[in-house]
Amino acid sequence: LGLADVSRSVYWDLIATCAHMIFTVWPVAVVISINRTFETSYLQYRCLDRPDKCSCLREQTLLGSIPFVVDIFIYIYLVISVLESSFYYLAVEYNRGLRILRKVFFTIWGIMTALAIDVVLTVLIFIFLGMLMHPLRVTPYALAVVGVAANGVALYMKQTRFQERVTRAVQKRITQFRGKLSRIVPPLLLEVMLRKNVRQAFHHEGLSVPRITGNVIIYCLVLVLVYAFLFVGFNAFTDPRDTVAAVINSSVVVAIAVCAQQTVAKDGEEEDVKEKIEVTQEKVIANLKKVFDMVTRQVLMAKQLFIQMQRAKGYDVSGLGESMSDEEEDRPTTESTYSDTDEIRPHGPQRS
Repeated sequence: LGLADVSRSVYWDLIATCAHMIFTVWPVAVVISINRTFETSYLQYRCLDRPDKCSCLREQTLLGSIPFVVDIFIYIYLVISVLESSFYYLAVEYNRGLRILRKVFFTIWGIMTALAIDVVLTVLIFIFLGMLMHPLRVTPYALAVVGVAANGVALYMKQTRFQERVTRAVQKRITQFRGKLSRIVPPLLLEVMLRKNVRQAFHHEGLSVPRITGNVIIYCLVLVLVYAFLFVGFNAFTDPRDTVAAVINSSVVVAIAVCAQQTVAKDGEEEDVKEKIEVTQEKVIANLKKVFDMVTRQVLMAKQLFIQMQRAKGYDVSGLGESMSDEEEDRPTTESTYSDTDEIRPHGPQRS
């Protein structure tokens, strides 16, 4: 989920598997839903004005064959998806055949996703166009679309601003011990470790771009489910052609959007935000310190091993100083200071 090279626990493996399944299935669900709706509507209205309805229903038309063709394409996609997922999770050796299968899978997935996005955009366009013909009936749906989109954008901007503020706070803390670490860890290695582990720590705290995007998508899906529940109630208990009912329904839709924005997508009080930033940056720094403590201990152990090897060969290593005492080794290495002017001077074999 954004960090493929990081080992995951069983819990995160389960989440990653669910994410893979959603990634594979969501375009199919959208296309199947719209395909069934199109097929039902076409059969219902194509023979509406013809006196010979039985003969009309038996006729084969090009437009009527579209749902059948789409169904065939969906079945092909599902078969290829099952094969690709099976070979992936069974860890089958990646050979030329699997390479071709994966390319075919991503090609068909791209076509299916483009078709799903096109269908969704078409439905949204017709919702807004329907306001011109049936404003009382369609206005609540249009307001729901606007509410979901506005809340999604507001939540993304909120979490992005929070990420930027936490990043600045973490960078200030990192500069405090960067100089100490640079005396122990080579600068190039230090920069690579900082960049990778900061990214991983932010991902763990839900502040990476994949995690933020996932949170926004889940939030929008929850709003869609809430609106779906409301619209079922509207259609069951109100008359969509009544003006008063339409105004009340639209007001309820707007109220849900405003409440959601005030509850989730709105920035809190400045003091609460600062406190949350402080807590988050402490967690990030704590994770970084664990990593750098381990790395610096390994570097110091390697240095001590190198000193011992040089002494065994008879070189003068007095410039490197004596090895650390047990008390120094037990201290956190990120709080220690070490001289960067030490050097090894070959002095020849020692005489007895």
